[in-house]
Amino acid sequence: MSYFIWVVSSFVVGSIAKVVAPGEPQEGLIVTGVIGFSGILVASSAAPLVGVASPESFTLAGVTIVVLSAALVLSLCRFFVD
Repeated sequence: MSYFIWVVSSFVVGSIAKVVAPGEPQEGLIVTGVIGFSGILVASSAAPLVGVASPESFTLAGVTIVVLSAALVLSLCRFFVD
């Protein structure tokens, strides 16, 4: 069941990041999930280093960190691919 939650949350985070990140959205469904998952991984690694709320805790700060991390990953992908 936890894998299903990770997959669904990856797609949700990736979809929100596509709205937040600048540029023309041209990614498909699978890439959206991968971007969301990579944003979750980046946020899980970087949040404790910076000293902010953990992304594992479902708080507004945790969700914001995850979405901004996914938007950053998406922006970098668009920069290097285009």
